[in-house]
Amino acid sequence: MKKFFMLLAALMFTGAMFAQNATCYPLPEGFPTSQNLDRDYWYGHTNSESYFVLNESDMFALRIPAGTIAAGTSIDKVRFYHSTSYTNSPEVQNTIYTIKIYSGNNGDTLPGTLAYTQVYTATADGDQEVALTTPYNVGTDEIWVAVEMTDNIGAVLLCGTPEGVEENTEYPMFYDGEWGFYRFGAQGSEEYFVKPFYLTLYINDGTGYTESSDFYGEFYDYELEDQEEIETIYKYEFDDSLRVRYGIWNRGIDTARAELYLTVSIVGNGIQPILIHDNEAFGLTETPLEAGRGYIMRETLIGYDEMDAAGLVFPFEVCVDLTYDGVDPDLTNNHYCVTVDLPDGINDYSISNMNVYPNPANNVIFVNNAEGAQVTVFDINGRVVAEVEAATATQSIDVANLTQGLYIVRIANGTEVATRKISIVR
Repeated sequence: MKKFFMLLAALMFTGAMFAQNATCYPLPEGFPTSQNLDRDYWYGHTNSESYFVLNESDMFALRIPAGTIAAGTSIDKVRFYHSTSYTNSPEVQNTIYTIKIYSGNNGDTLPGTLAYTQVYTATADGDQEVALTTPYNVGTDEIWVAVEMTDNIGAVLLCGTPEGVEENTEYPMFYDGEWGFYRFGAQGSEEYFVKPFYLTLYINDGTGYTESSDFYGEFYDYELEDQEEIETIYKYEFDDSLRVRYGIWNRGIDTARAELYLTVSIVGNGIQPILIHDNEAFGLTETPLEAGRGYIMRETLIGYDEMDAAGLVFPFEVCVDLTYDGVDPDLTNNHYCVTVDLPDGINDYSISNMNVYPNPANNVIFVNNAEGAQVTVFDINGRVVAEVEAATATQSIDVANLTQGLYIVRIANGTEVATRKISIVR
């Protein structure tokens, strides 16, 4: 019985500020991707969420159907993950691996002829990129590329998420005395699914290789669970913080391993841009993002105080700018914005001639020229501390029992809403 573990957060998201606040998804159906495989490329899977412990002579393999990789190309490198730093698995000490390549098959679950072997010793934890001593020439037969544990002590195998199973990794094979498809969960249950291994191959077709990842983004309705793009966010309550969701997609053609930097800002109305995030690292060096996948942010919160202090007037824009340290062939989609506006029938922040005084105040405040309006006083935590349903022309409000600090006065009259800050001093 193999010991199965979820990966520790430290392995997955070390230093990845943005990745920790996002959920990874495959590209939505119909989403444009970069298609250009007339070049060298990496084939396989490197996303991971879990691991289990292997024993001596255990193997994991990528089974590649005939014709998937063009005949006449060559396999030059094999990449997999090695680590001996597992607190829950002190028996994991293996450093010696044997790379094996089989040609053809002997039925559904047996490889064909062993055509290549190479022993490799890992000297440091992390991604192991192994150059084959002799590149393996791809023919017309099925290929199995396997990694065997050669020491007599434990090793680990990283596994990806079921959502991360791409078409070219639907055949992960596993050997622990006999070969079989590796699946996770109870057979017949909804949780019974293929888990791809952390294993990828460098395919050389002689045209050269430069890693290329086309980043693209768009905004979504914060309240919706689907991935329908929006161009405008309507804000109904002026004194609420603004929540926005945006997506960051790697359209390919490669896994992005260099760092991605994000700037999130508010722009418009002649003001200096308000920087919510200023060129901050997303975390791709710790958690590479495969081609055809992306992140949707759980929440970007822009505080009411920031918007109010900047003197924002509707409409304005929230924008995301992406800077990738690797090769991004299309920079035109690295800047994208969403408009923040008021719905029809709602006016702007100010009500003509309305005034709140004194400021700072001690025992009482007055609201002028708000006759008939609802006046509400909030503390900085959003709690209602005073309220008048229908104000007089010069409405007084007792604040003698309020503690010293900052408060927000909200005046609503029909379709007009205004807010003012006041300070209570003692």
